[in-house]
Amino acid sequence: MRTNNHLRLFVFLIFLTYSVCSFSQLPCYDNYKIDKAALQKAKEFESQNNINNSIQSSSFVIRVYFHILNCSDGTLPGVTAAQLTTEFDTLVAAYRANNICFINAGYDNIYNTKLDSNFTVGTDNSSLFDSYRVPDCINIFYMLKIKGGNSACTNCGFGGVTLGIPNTFCLVAKSNVGVAQTVAHEVGHCMGLLHTFDFSNGYEDINGSNSSTAGDQITDTQADPFGYNSQSCYNTSSNGCTYAGSCKDPNGASNFSPPYTNLMAYWWNGKNGVTCYSALVLTGGQYTRVNSFLSTNSDLINCESPSYVTESGINISSGYLMASAINTLTTSGTVDISGSAIALLGGSTVTLEPGFDAYAYDGGSTLIRLSQCSGTPNFAIAEKLKPVAVANTSNILIAYPNPTSSAVNIAFTLAHNESKLSLKVYDGNMKAVKEISLQDRLKGRNTINVDLSKFSSGIYAVIIQGTDMLMKVMVVVQK
Repeated sequence: MRTNNHLRLFVFLIFLTYSVCSFSQLPCYDNYKIDKAALQKAKEFESQNNINNSIQSSSFVIRVYFHILNCSDGTLPGVTAAQLTTEFDTLVAAYRANNICFINAGYDNIYNTKLDSNFTVGTDNSSLFDSYRVPDCINIFYMLKIKGGNSACTNCGFGGVTLGIPNTFCLVAKSNVGVAQTVAHEVGHCMGLLHTFDFSNGYEDINGSNSSTAGDQITDTQADPFGYNSQSCYNTSSNGCTYAGSCKDPNGASNFSPPYTNLMAYWWNGKNGVTCYSALVLTGGQYTRVNSFLSTNSDLINCESPSYVTESGINISSGYLMASAINTLTTSGTVDISGSAIALLGGSTVTLEPGFDAYAYDGGSTLIRLSQCSGTPNFAIAEKLKPVAVANTSNILIAYPNPTSSAVNIAFTLAHNESKLSLKVYDGNMKAVKEISLQDRLKGRNTINVDLSKFSSGIYAVIIQGTDMLMKVMVVVQK
């Protein structure tokens, strides 16, 4: 992205020692270890700060980056970009109630057969993913298959895995795209949540007397009998959707009331492919725990957007620039992102000032997207433009009012008389949706009124081209 004027962007978009697995076809859980120091720090934060539920009401905007794994020879292709959009929407919807939002920082394709279909949890080292991880984002890898590597899941495939709690990357199997909010479940692990049936620190009492230290160590989630799954006392209904066992908690009580619809439970998946529960949710205590990790864990904090960000004189040709703000991100001077560099600049709205331009050279691309915490981006514009020789670089377009709900005035200055000019309006797919022929335009100031009243909300590119020049401006339509 390149511009020589002041640019303000406000876009609201977006070590393997133990494993956490979810949504597999067979009972699958490890006596895993989490980062106990990080958990203790989060709990201390809760104890010191959760006055009138203030932690749960905090707002966060977290950057996530998607990776599509494919076999090295290009066979067995991974998920599609369209599927990733749906996955992102699922993630946003799961945490929206707690004012936790996400920015979609982008995606890439990785060609690595080992990771795509032969990675085995508990055997292979998570460092195999390190070279692909984008800094300052939660990285989500979509794979053809994640093989099991523990006694409970020998030869079975995991639907999703988070390699350590907390963490800034997780894995999702292609089979679980769109299934039971798997992506939100795994990101929940990344942000510090355990399974509701966790028993690595002891089984939880039904009456909640040890709920802060046993089970998932969150007091408002019910004791979950799924943790007794491997024992003879465990049983379910014929379809597998409800608990019908006789297992006893540490106090000898057996009147379990399972958290059937909890996002961090396994009750969604019944027998013989039956889906028992949808629209899975989190409790207030789980939100508080997530927010506490987001407030205390340095790796997660690096993935978050501060309220305000100022970037000045950006000039990078390699690596990553992940900069986003909850409210306002402002850039000044030249913004020059070239070579192999990948960048995200994001905030709450987008303002493209007069003279803004963005060229994608040598197969690169520029994506300008409006999205909200409600989920699906309401507009995207992707450009893949070749370099254009501009004889008079002083020619710029000014659009006003911008944003507009109906018509926009396009003002420009010509260095000489022009007999043939064309004005075209392009939508988000760079498809021309309007064209105006401008005949016999004189040197000096010119203004054209362009009717956009029939266009839906979004960002449109208005381009005027002549024999030796090209002028372009972005116009935001808001209905």
